[in-house]
Amino acid sequence: MVNNMSKFIIGVGVLVVIIIGGFYIYEQLFLNDRVKTTESDNKTSLISKKFSDKDYVYDASYDYDIDSNSYVSLSDNVTYSVDDIKVAYINVDSLDCNKVNNEIKGLFDDLVKDFKVNLEDKVWFVSSSYKWYINDDKLYVVIEVKGGSTYEANPRYYTYGIDLKSGDLIDYKDAYVSIGYTKDSIDTKLEELVLGKLKGNNFESDDELMKYVSKNMDIYNSLIDSDDREYRLGFYFDENNKFNIVTYIVSPISKDLKKGEQVIFVVE
Repeated sequence: MVNNMSKFIIGVGVLVVIIIGGFYIYEQLFLNDRVKTTESDNKTSLISKKFSDKDYVYDASYDYDIDSNSYVSLSDNVTYSVDDIKVAYINVDSLDCNKVNNEIKGLFDDLVKDFKVNLEDKVWFVSSSYKWYINDDKLYVVIEVKGGSTYEANPRYYTYGIDLKSGDLIDYKDAYVSIGYTKDSIDTKLEELVLGKLKGNNFESDDELMKYVSKNMDIYNSLIDSDDREYRLGFYFDENNKFNIVTYIVSPISKDLKKGEQVIFVVE
């Protein structure tokens, strides 16, 4: 009787060991693989940089041929240098980014041409700088160009957005949709901002004011699909992840009543 009981206890113990051991093997072979797969699927994969030892954006370096690197302006007695012209190189390995960098190089070349003219006249100036931001795996670069006879000249902006997961250019629609806007609602928001901007001017009537608002919205819509480097819609998310729209505004006091001046509107 005792022997039978001992055999029973031993049998149960062996069975428990077999069950525990089987579960352990199952966990190691299958469950852990599932966890690893899930972790791998959830891990963000970013597109490669062209140059792994450099940041996503850095100062572009291009050759140029000029007689002198600097001059003293006759208009304000300030020394201006070709080194004042700084543009971005976007270090992302994609076809879209190659196109962007080629366009930026074209901009740099044109600015150097302007510098050559200024070098002879010693009256005007040209300079450029840039900023860049990364939010939610989206890279935005904003190049600011200044030029004129005084440092108060209206700046020009060139904006570029690159999706760091795909390497593709970011579309305007994708940008505003990502913060919950539709085309109608983003247009309505921008119209409110344009109206607020224009109210600072002296209009003969509210009707005249609204005509300018309508005209500027027409300009804005024409810029959305423009491929013209010098005349297209700009947009970016800044360091505070605020959505900025760069468009052109025409008012009765505009120097260029057709094209207007660039204005940055922050969409709250």
